[in-house]
Amino acid sequence: MSREDILRRAGAHIVDGVVRGFGDLAAELEAAHVGALLIDLSHRDRLAVAGPDAPGFLNRILSLDVLTLPVGAGGRPFLLDARGRIVGAFRLLRTGPDAYLFEASRGHGAAIIEQLDHYHFGERIAVEPVSEAWALLTIQGPAAPRVLASLDLPAPDAPYGHASASLGGAPGRVARVDRGTGPGFDLWCAPEGFVPLWRGLIEAGARAGGVDALEIARIEAGRPDHPAELGDHATPLEVGAADGCSEGKGCYPGQEVIERTLAIGRPARALIAVTAPDPLVAGAPVRVDDAVAGTLTSAAALPDGRHVGLALVKRAFAQASTLVSQGVTLTQRPRTQETPP
Repeated sequence: MSREDILRRAGAHIVDGVVRGFGDLAAELEAAHVGALLIDLSHRDRLAVAGPDAPGFLNRILSLDVLTLPVGAGGRPFLLDARGRIVGAFRLLRTGPDAYLFEASRGHGAAIIEQLDHYHFGERIAVEPVSEAWALLTIQGPAAPRVLASLDLPAPDAPYGHASASLGGAPGRVARVDRGTGPGFDLWCAPEGFVPLWRGLIEAGARAGGVDALEIARIEAGRPDHPAELGDHATPLEVGAADGCSEGKGCYPGQEVIERTLAIGRPARALIAVTAPDPLVAGAPVRVDDAVAGTLTSAAALPDGRHVGLALVKRAFAQASTLVSQGVTLTQRPRTQETPP
């Protein structure tokens, strides 16, 4: 039985290779909030970067100090342009002294490879897509550690910490990646291990879910993602992704802007979380009275009829209690993660 076979037999609604859900969005969200939600993310892009010059090369161009990351650690670095804007966003796992795995949004892997090639001047590195070599699952929610423990699988504590494990009878890797309110774990498994791993996690108490529930959980938690928030319209510090930038790190593209902003301590814009009684449209302008305050970057409808979103607004409006987007009143709500992993 293939990965898609077992997903479809379980009732998955699959669109263009992406598992959207299993027919009960409210139950999937409940699992993300109080249980363990299991989602197939194999549609996302995965890359391997390796070679004796890989650590130094990556450290020269990324916003995060990857040289100091031990094997078994990771992070969320950025490729930036000269203005400090994000041109590449991904999660990185250091799997060996000279080896790394990247995970990025669907279709973004090619852009990352292009950016890496732009800065490649003869260093001994190899960059290759490995999406076919690995399936990718994520399990999110407060019961996720218990589910993993019941299968004798590791559940790393540190953000982006990871460990090798047998997943479905094949070598794999478990990484701490909180994609909703947390905790959460990504499971990199060999394609032949997907079916037994999926079955084992479901039998251990995880609930099957899709990206629609995960997107709502992400927005509820206030976590920026690519390309909605993490794109060339923003800097990492504006969207609350300071964890992807190492203060005082040596020169890299966009470093002057990042260091200057860190020194001032006040990015020009801020990411805020909002709720509304009516539908929201991502990309629509946000206003305070007659002034344009910013842009709605993400929006989602909850099963109970409420609507939630994220907005990137000018610092002067970051504390405004009420904003408006296309005639819909937005009320600010707390972000559960100010600097989300």
